Formats: sequence, C-alpha cells, structure tokens
Amino acid sequence: MTHVLILHGNGGSRTRFEPLLAHLGQWYPDIRPVIPALRGFDGRPIPESKDYWTDFLRDVERSLP
Repeated sequence: MTHVLILHGNGGSRTRFEPLLAHLGQWYPDIRPVIPALRGFDGRPIPESKDYWTDFLRDVERSLP
C-alpha cells in the first residue's frame, strides 16, 4: 500500500479532490490518499500557538498513517 499525503488550503479539500479520489479508487486501489483537516488552513492562526509552523507540522505528522 502506498500512502499519498495531499495538503490543500482554504478548506473544502476533499470536495476539490473528488475526481482524483474516484480515479485512484478505480485504477489504483493500492494508493491511499491522506487528506488531513489541518488547523490554520482556514486563514486563522492556531490559537494556542505563537510558533505556527511547529504546530502545523505536528498536525501533519499526526495525520500520517
């Protein structure tokens, strides 16, 4: 199984990737896309953080299988 991390800002990423997800599911079932919902992607800062990138990258790490 191959995992592919897909990051996209401004929310709605799952909707934007529906054609890609359908294609992968039909033709490449061994590829598993991972589309995490990450804090801060909506344009607002992460409330508890003064170091945005540290918390953002920690959230990315937590989303990986």
